[in-house]
Amino acid sequence: MKDKPLVIIITLLGGAVCSICCILKRAGLLWTLLATLITLVVFMIIGLIINKFYTEVKNEVIEADKERERLAEEERLKREEEQRLREEWEAEHPGEPYPEDSASEETPEEAEATETL
Repeated sequence: MKDKPLVIIITLLGGAVCSICCILKRAGLLWTLLATLITLVVFMIIGLIINKFYTEVKNEVIEADKERERLAEEERLKREEEQRLREEWEAEHPGEPYPEDSASEETPEEAEATETL
């Protein structure tokens, strides 16, 4: 319902342009009313189509933002859990490197062999 003013504005602008053109051309009353009515209907349809596309794009953007926020929250929770596990490991095994730290210190040949598998 918040997007309805878009349709109204487009319709009224079309009607205003039509009315001004009819006044400038000194068209008769019947012709002016008919042209304005047709213009209002056409521009209302155009406004509804534009409003539909606008609403779809807006909803896609909202969904993408929600997904991005969800992924960021999951990543933050993973980092917090990793940090908690690292702190527990360091408390239980002082002086020993965390198991993932020693795995990341592999030589380039080992890393290349792992990538090719």
